Amino acid sequence: MAYLKIDPMDYPLVEGEQWWVVHPNDATCELKIVPGSPAVCKTKGIEAFDIGTAYRVASVDEHSGWISILKDNMVCEMPLYIFARFFDATAFVRIRR
Repeated sequence: MAYLKIDPMDYPLVEGEQWWVVHPNDATCELKIVPGSPAVCKTKGIEAFDIGTAYRVASVDEHSGWISILKDNMVCEMPLYIFARFFDATAFVRIRR
């Protein structure tokens, strides 16, 4: 299996973005992504992922802000803000109770 780690320097933060989809210290909501769950690519522009296609989440570390997505025979690791830019990250945000 191939491995690709997306360099944040190739996709720098833009104004209004933060590293995390939900900061780990946020008291009102949390990012809850379970490895194995599907994530849908919402826009073109990242490593040949196809718009509207569901890819499987391999792993996620909400504390360091990195996520790995499976594409064919490749594991693609990226910061959460890049995931949020190109995938349906808001689908994994839930209100803390």
